[in-house]
Amino acid sequence: NSGDRNSGYSNSGDNNSGVFCTGEEEVRIFNKLSKWTYQDFFDSRAYSLLCQVDTKLWINSSQMTKKEKEQNPSHKTTGGYLKGIPFKQAFKDTWGNWNKENRKAFKELPNFDKKIFFEITGIKISG
Repeated sequence: NSGDRNSGYSNSGDNNSGVFCTGEEEVRIFNKLSKWTYQDFFDSRAYSLLCQVDTKLWINSSQMTKKEKEQNPSHKTTGGYLKGIPFKQAFKDTWGNWNKENRKAFKELPNFDKKIFFEITGIKISG
């Protein structure tokens, strides 16, 4: 394979899977083939917003529980630890800080499906 993010055999271009493929494939969005390429997705507002969802949170030693200190003894040297946040919780926290326009970016993705969106993010979309 040549290019970036390819799987399969003898592909060139980017984001290909299969055998002897060139160019960019259309991607599946919400479990259905879309007319978008990965580059279209990377250029979308929804992608830039997804990059803001932080699944890590720095916890200072002074804010750590006894259990966290036991599990992360290096906090004595580093002054804290990096706590993992489950994606659904991180997404909900970030979603709550976005305005209507930012939220709309997800609803405008090709094949938007509110059931699948809920399954992945924990966010219920009405309407």
